[in-house]
Amino acid sequence: MKAIATQGTPLKTFQQEAVDNAVAILSRCLQDLEAVKKTAAYEKSRRLIVGDMGTVLFEAPTGTGKTLMAGHVVEKLSLPSNRFAMPPVLWFWFAPFAGLIEQSARVIRSEFHSLRTKNPSLDRNPGDLHSGDVYVTTWASVAVANEASRKARTDSEELPSIDALVGYARAKGFMIGAVIDEAHHSFRGQTQAFAFYREVLRPEVTILATATPRDKDVEAFCKEAGITNLRRIAISRHQAVDAHLIKEGVKVAVFKASAEVESLIDFKRTALRQGVAVHRKLKELLAAQGAMVVPLLLVQVESEDEATALSSAEQTSRWLQEMGFKTAGDSEVIRIHTAKEPDPYFNAIAADESVEVLIFKMAAAIGFDAPRAFTLVSFRPSRDE
Repeated sequence: MKAIATQGTPLKTFQQEAVDNAVAILSRCLQDLEAVKKTAAYEKSRRLIVGDMGTVLFEAPTGTGKTLMAGHVVEKLSLPSNRFAMPPVLWFWFAPFAGLIEQSARVIRSEFHSLRTKNPSLDRNPGDLHSGDVYVTTWASVAVANEASRKARTDSEELPSIDALVGYARAKGFMIGAVIDEAHHSFRGQTQAFAFYREVLRPEVTILATATPRDKDVEAFCKEAGITNLRRIAISRHQAVDAHLIKEGVKVAVFKASAEVESLIDFKRTALRQGVAVHRKLKELLAAQGAMVVPLLLVQVESEDEATALSSAEQTSRWLQEMGFKTAGDSEVIRIHTAKEPDPYFNAIAADESVEVLIFKMAAAIGFDAPRAFTLVSFRPSRDE
């Protein structure tokens, strides 16, 4: 029986344009590097070429498909048919948190069939390297002093270290590519992570993706990495709205009080109660319009540590039960999803209209596509303007 070929998510026009721009820039970088390879002044030429054309930044609002666009760029730069005068590329894809490694790998596997995802702790066979191999990891797994990092960075009887593998790949003609998803989480205060990026990977091409670039952090990164010309590919919120990827408008309510009465107010329960009121009003409005959709209420709890997050999630669930949401039997309308206690059926929540509330921590997920999500209540304090 012939296997059924599956197609990935089709790109919107603005996404395709962004991908094409990034591919054009990074292809030229790889082609120019290949042209000067084995010349006497290669290292100097490499520095100039990579500094000028080796890094692109997708600056795009949440919901515009940054991960999808980055994956398409990786695939186009890796396919043999697209590698005219270009070398093969070995990729390292950095997810922002450990809990998102498998999800990132799953997106790559489902969307980009020519790419092979690999685990840096297990898949370090130097004899099995192909253009388009993607090591999906976090900085903590390869660049921080912990057990996972020590395992990946140490030679064993069977496998070389990541450091040695990168050197072997280069000796075989590979270039190194890096994808830094949610780049605003990277490098800040992590000198070991940046040292690994600059001294071990030394990537010829880098793809950064973030919705909230901090100019000072970007400038500092470029200076330290020797990037003289960061190629920004900016996507506006208006483009995503026109493509029906994100909602047209957002209304925000901030709960404040004067210092004299601040201690008398339970801000979390107040915000949650108001969020529930908005959620229920939306249910009425949708029903009145004949829209057969159950809106989803998102509640973001605090994240000082995993134990605190879980405790806060459980407390929030109890408050919601007091407000009339059931959690027993077939009426389990509240679900909790944290990195420490992930919901095994998380990916189904977006379409499972028996679920009315999702409680999560830092982020629900990369690429959590839930059009029925209308209301967000966040307990996390704002620490950054």
